[in-house]
Amino acid sequence: MDRRKHKRYELDLIVNVTIEDKKRYPLRFVSRTKNVCSEGAYIVAEAPLNEGTPVQLELFLAIDRLLSIIGEHQKVKVRVKGEVVRTGDEGMAVRFNRGYKITTLNSKEGKD
Repeated sequence: MDRRKHKRYELDLIVNVTIEDKKRYPLRFVSRTKNVCSEGAYIVAEAPLNEGTPVQLELFLAIDRLLSIIGEHQKVKVRVKGEVVRTGDEGMAVRFNRGYKITTLNSKEGKD
């Protein structure tokens, strides 16, 4: 029996992971998601971070279905902070914080 509150979607997305540790220099790596829900994501990692590690994630989404709204093929970047809540053999689960930012990559905000 699955006790999850939110539906998980099997999405293979590129994700930039930045460790939010002020004691050390910012550590960044690129990985992929295994699944995503409205409150978190499972990130594939050979060496998962410790539970409780604060992270910032940048998830990159193709928005082919929204072409009629935007007018051309673009990608969207979702920037969200969160915390590692569980680790496993294949990676780690990150719970998203409430605040997030969504930008198109060709916008001024999306180029950082």
